Amino acid sequence: MIMVVFMACQQPGNKKAQVYRGERPKVDVHFTEVLPLKGVDGLPDTNVVVVGDGPEKQKQYEASLKKLDGLVAEMARKVDSYEDQPVYWVEILGSGMVKTLLELNGIPFSYAYTNPYTDYRIDLINPLIEKSGPQQLKIRVFDERGLEYSTNLFLRVGYAPDIRQRESQPQYLTDSIKVPAYAQDWLTVYWDTTITFQAQVPWDYSERLARATDLRTLPNLEEQVLKKYEQLRQNFIDCDVTEIVKQSAGKVKREYETNYIASGALMLNDIKRDLTIYAPNHPDKVVYPISYYELALYKDGKLVQLRGRENKKGALRTVEYNTNFQEDPFDVNHNFLLYLPEGATELQVY
Repeated sequence: MIMVVFMACQQPGNKKAQVYRGERPKVDVHFTEVLPLKGVDGLPDTNVVVVGDGPEKQKQYEASLKKLDGLVAEMARKVDSYEDQPVYWVEILGSGMVKTLLELNGIPFSYAYTNPYTDYRIDLINPLIEKSGPQQLKIRVFDERGLEYSTNLFLRVGYAPDIRQRESQPQYLTDSIKVPAYAQDWLTVYWDTTITFQAQVPWDYSERLARATDLRTLPNLEEQVLKKYEQLRQNFIDCDVTEIVKQSAGKVKREYETNYIASGALMLNDIKRDLTIYAPNHPDKVVYPISYYELALYKDGKLVQLRGRENKKGALRTVEYNTNFQEDPFDVNHNFLLYLPEGATELQVY
């Protein structure tokens, strides 16, 4: 039986900015995780690459798909299973009028809540919980037009003692968190707060990042990050779905493990279903160049990400096609956090 102590508190964040009448402060000054870019000769590639739906790409895709079964079977053998299966999530309603970013214990969420429309989501956060104990959820709300229309935004943290009863036995560890009234004006462009809650989970991944290299010590960090992102981008150009999974093997293992899916058959079925989006199945499918990006460091320099300067989404962008989502091709931003494990010489996907 897992005993969970619930605690929620708001800690003082960056409050209403000091401004003069008629002036609106800058948003960018609050993103202290962003490093200045120096530029790297020849990087990144500046070409839009058409993937399309031609026979050559079809062959590449089918050849890669044939190798997927063996890779997933190998990964499944390394996934631990747990008898106790607590689950935690964030429920959020984005107003579309302001942007929101979330971090758990210094690790950014893979999804940036920056769409210009109302966006209601329930996102499981088990993969972001490194170990049992206090969890720090940082909430950042911002918009260069001001936070006057942030009234509809709300967020709360949910919990269930067993993931199999998540919908029938939900509990909430916090009240609904909203932007306070004093910050809801057009001269306030940024507000943040930190919510603390306790979690008990049957794993401990904390040593992975604790032992990782501090990326701030690397003299050529920008070059290494761009090279890794170009390598990841090439997988989408080649329709190499097996390599896409392989490059993110540690992340995939952690996500299935922390969401209590240890069956190789279930993993394979799930992964194959998700990968169909990358099939070369439409003439308008393209891979964009990595552009208009910023380099952001997290977790005391242990994690790095390329993200869009404005929307804060993953900087690797493609056009995909899947009628299960919508009738026309659509843009997808792919988020990759990178780290340098202890003893490694090349950045890896976290």
